[in-house]
Amino acid sequence: MSNIRGDMGMKKITLLLILSIMNIANLKGLDVRDLSEDHPAYNTVIYLIEEGFLSTFDGDEFRGEESITRLEVAMLVDKILKHVSSGEKNPTAQEADAIRLLAEEFKTNIIRIDDKLYAFEQRIKLLENEQSKVVDDFLAIKIEVDEKLAKFESDLESLRQGLENRSIQEETKLMLDEMSLRLADLETRMSDYDKKNADGSTALESKYVFWLFGLLALASS
Repeated sequence: MSNIRGDMGMKKITLLLILSIMNIANLKGLDVRDLSEDHPAYNTVIYLIEEGFLSTFDGDEFRGEESITRLEVAMLVDKILKHVSSGEKNPTAQEADAIRLLAEEFKTNIIRIDDKLYAFEQRIKLLENEQSKVVDDFLAIKIEVDEKLAKFESDLESLRQGLENRSIQEETKLMLDEMSLRLADLETRMSDYDKKNADGSTALESKYVFWLFGLLALASS
C-alpha cells in the first residue's frame, strides 16, 4: 500500500513540475510523431525536449506512456535547477515553489543513492582487499610447495646415489668373494702338490708356483 501511495505522490509531483513550467507559447520547431498537437501536454513535451530536459527515441518518438523512475525524475530536477541557476530562465513564484517541492521530494532519494554508492564502493574495496589476501596466500602456498618439491628432488637424488653406491659395493663384494674362492682353491691345489713332493727344493718351487698362480688369478679377475 505504501508503494502505491509513493507512486501516486510521485506522479502528482511530476505532473506539478510539468504544469509549473508550462506557461509556454505554441512551439512548432520540433515534430513528435507519437504525440498529436492537440494533446494537452504537447507544448510541454516540445519545450522540455528543446530545452534538453527530455529526450526522444529514434529521433521523433516521445513514448509518453512509458513510466519514469524516481532516479530519472531526480536527474530531470537537477537539469532544471542548473538551467534556472544559469539565469537563462527566470521562474515565476509558482514555478519556483514547484521546483523546490520536487527538490525536497528527491533530496532524500538522491542522498540514499549516494549512500548506496558509498556502501558499494566500500564493498568493492573490501572485495579487492580480500582478493589481494587470496593472491598473497596463493603465492605463499606456491613458494612452500616449490620448496617441498625441491627438497623431495634432492632426497630422491641422494637415494639414487645411495643405491648406486650400494650396487658398486655389492659388485665389489661379489668380486672379492670370487677371488677368495679362487685363492682357497689354489691353496688347496698347492697343498696337494706339496704333499706329493716331500723334498725342500720341490716345496720351495711349489711356493713360487703358488704365488704365480695367485697373481694369475688376480689378473684374470
